[in-house]
Amino acid sequence: MTTLPFATGFAAKANLWPVYETGLAVHLLSVWLLLVWFPFGKLMHAVWFAMTRYATGVRFECRGVL
Repeated sequence: MTTLPFATGFAAKANLWPVYETGLAVHLLSVWLLLVWFPFGKLMHAVWFAMTRYATGVRFECRGVL
């Protein structure tokens, strides 16, 4: 999913599509699909992992849990 925008963008930049506008449209659709998928994918979980650990630690510190 994350390599699709790269591959279609590379193909559009290198003029590998028969019609440039078609390649650009496919590239934009793949980028939009990535933006829709990203909040639900594992990559976002890796980004938010440190922040949620910090928030949990702060919350338990206030309660006196060791």
